[in-house]
Amino acid sequence: ACSSEVMMLRVARRYDASTDSVLFANNRAYTRENYRKAGMSYVIENLLHFCRCMYTMSMDNVHYA
Repeated sequence: ACSSEVMMLRVARRYDASTDSVLFANNRAYTRENYRKAGMSYVIENLLHFCRCMYTMSMDNVHYA
């Protein structure tokens, strides 16, 4: 029932503020352009905004758990 919320937290945990992108399991940075190419341009701005907000709160792995 809350899988989308869990996904958002997992993505935020892998956010890289220096590149404003998300690092996935292969440690490859997925940028706005990658999301646009994948047809997900409708979601990327809100997703990155959420990630930036979580980043500014200095969350660590204990908080995410």
